[in-house]
Order: sequence, then structure tokens, then C-alpha cells
Amino acid sequence: MSRTASGTVDWRGNPARWWARVTVRREDGTKARPWVDLERPDLKNTLEDKRTAKRLALKRARAASKGRFVGVEQASAPKTTLAGLETKWFTLIENDPDLKPGTVSRYKASWAMVIPKLGKRSVVDLTPPVLRAWVLDLRAAKSVSTVRNDVNALTRAFKDAIAQRWVSLTSNPMKDDYVRSAVPSMDSPEPDEIIQWTRAETEKLLDSPLSDLHFGMLLVSVTTGLRDGELHGLRFGDDGRDEKWPDVRRLHVLRQALRASEGRPVEIGSPKSKWGRRKVPLHASAATWLDWWKAEGWGAHVGRKPETDDYVFPNTDGKAWRPRAADLIRELLVAADMPEEFRLPDGETGDFTWHALRRTFASLLSDAGAPGEAIDYLLGQSPRTTRGRPYTAPPMNELARAVALLALALPERADVPSSPQPQKMPVRKSTSEG
Repeated sequence: MSRTASGTVDWRGNPARWWARVTVRREDGTKARPWVDLERPDLKNTLEDKRTAKRLALKRARAASKGRFVGVEQASAPKTTLAGLETKWFTLIENDPDLKPGTVSRYKASWAMVIPKLGKRSVVDLTPPVLRAWVLDLRAAKSVSTVRNDVNALTRAFKDAIAQRWVSLTSNPMKDDYVRSAVPSMDSPEPDEIIQWTRAETEKLLDSPLSDLHFGMLLVSVTTGLRDGELHGLRFGDDGRDEKWPDVRRLHVLRQALRASEGRPVEIGSPKSKWGRRKVPLHASAATWLDWWKAEGWGAHVGRKPETDDYVFPNTDGKAWRPRAADLIRELLVAADMPEEFRLPDGETGDFTWHALRRTFASLLSDAGAPGEAIDYLLGQSPRTTRGRPYTAPPMNELARAVALLALALPERADVPSSPQPQKMPVRKSTSEG
């Protein structure tokens, strides 16, 4: 034979395993160099097992030189694509006791955004230049926080794939300086740079030509401070009376709807952090709207009466739904004849997103004199003080008084028949507020 047995091997495939390249003689006398599976899933991607794979490859090569069958041939060793790692990686992070449920949910949501762009690429082909170009494209279309979340998720995926020997890489390409230098930094905004609406602007948005569904989404968001994922994770069973404070009606935030890529169903995960799992008192206007929505509006939207386990804001099939909130809020702003962009003091502009409703909620409460520790709790954020973290949380009646400080003039609508106004109740100022 013109080539001697070389014992060439490669670690590829999904699941990854060792492949050998051998020289074979065809029936017509021609020679070829196909790849064959060594069929040894017990061998790992280590130097010791690679030496074993090379010895097995030499045996296959010698057998092939004698015209013996050495395995199913392939033109090349199968490549492990990024999308091919999904099932194994999801299983790994779901069972990692050191990862918070909210972190796992965030990784999955980011992964759903990464795969459409990079999923079909071989892992070994995702070099620093390719990944840097992906980050720069992402920066041109997404917010800084979204870019950083997606980058962190892919970095973690590479780290786990290398540690588990799913891929033949020896270093994480996402940690290359050429890639990291393209990742935007997260700077804390100045007070006058926080993207939000004033009370008058909020009232104008609510008074615009809105569908019942969109009106309710806006109203509940701006009177609870829920994240848009938490809003779409709400079920009717989460609306009830507090056990210790039966006069307080509250929403129990237990889950969030995760963003889904095109063609995938919406998944339901845990809140962003342990502080995201919380009880939020209902504003009088939101409670009135929810009563109407459950009695009339939801059935008109879906075509049947709601059950306890049904989502409050579903699609028309009654299933979990999470729209592209940034696009939706800008559509609603246009319909309200309001700006789609926020102009910063330096003249730069930023796009409004649904998150502005959450900031508006916090700002309106702060302006009304609500204590900072109550606002932090309502937003599902970590308490500012050491005392607040392991020992205490604001009592529900005090949280209810804080929420009642929101004074919004609502339009006369069929779904808010009496336009209830909140009571302006005094709130005790916290000595630990910082």
C-alpha cells in the first residue's frame, strides 16, 4: 500500500467519541481514507485514552490493509455542533446544586437566543474572530444587559463542555481577550438617565386606545413592578388574600415565563433569584381590573372560562405566552402618540422597553415617600441591609400601604368601570433606608 498505517484519531461527534482514519482498498482497486467509529464510548478525551485510541486505530488500519471489514465508513468524523450540546448542557445545569433556579432560567433564555445564530456551527469552528463578530452583531441589536447575559451563558456552556470532555477544546474561546474586548461594560446610569415615565406620561399611555389585554398588562406592570417574564408567569391561583393579613389582597410571584426562540414553546421557570419569589400587594385599580378580566375579559380573549391554573395573560389558546415586550411597548407608545425613544442629557437616545414600567413603578413609589426597603422587596431585589437579608421582610400591611400611595388617574373603561382611586395612606419611614 502507498500509505502505512498511521493511527490517526480524532475526538468528535455527539455524543463525542474517538474516530480513526484508515486506508482501505475498494473492489475496483482504488484506495480511500475514510473515518471509522472505534465504537469505544468508554474512552474519554484524555491523553491516556487518546493513546489507547491510537493503538486501536493502528489495529484497524492493519486489518484494512488485509481487506478486512473495519467498521462503517464516513467521509469525515462527525462534528459536534453547538446545538448538539443543548440536551446534555441543560441536564447538567438543571442538576447543579450551586446554580440558583433563576440563573438556570436565564442561561436557558439566553441559549434560545444564541442557537439561531451559532447553533449549526461546529464547536471547533467557533474561533475568537467568529465569536467576536457575533458579539458585535449582538451589540448592534440588543441592550447591554441582554448582550452580557447571552455572552455569559455561552461562556458557561463552553466551560462545562470542556470540563465534561464533550468537545476537544482545551481552552474556552469566549474567554479570549479578542472576544472579551468586544463585550460592553455595564455602567450604572445617572439618575437623569434612567429610562422611565412620569406620572402624567403613564396616565397618557393608559388612556390611549388599548385592547383590554394590553391595558391590563400595562396596569398590572406599573402598579406591581413585576418583570415582564413574571407578569406572563402569573396564574389566577396566584391572586388571593394573604394568610397573615387577610385584608390584603396580593399576587404571589412563583414563576416566570422564559423567552422562546421562533418555533419553540414558551417555557416556565423559577423567578430570577430567591428574592424574586415574593408576595406583592395589589393596587386597588389592578384588583378591580383583574376581577373584571377573570369574570368577562379572559373568556372573551380565549373562548372559555378560566381555571385556577390558567395564566392571567395567555395567548388566544390560553397557553403560556411571552411576546417581544420591547417591540410591543414601542407599538403601544406609537398608538398613544408618545416618543418611542428616550433622550439622554448628552443628546444620545435609547429605546423604551417594557422594563421602563418597572422603573416607573419604583420611581413613583419613591416620589410618594415609600421606604426604600419596601420598594426593594416589591421589586424582588436583594435587601440593602444585612438585617434585611436573613432576618426580616416588610410586613404585608406596610407593603400594601406603600402600594396604595400610587395615585393614577385612570380612564373610564368597561374593564375599570368605576376608575377606583387609591387611598393616600401614611407610610412609616424606615430608619434603615439607604
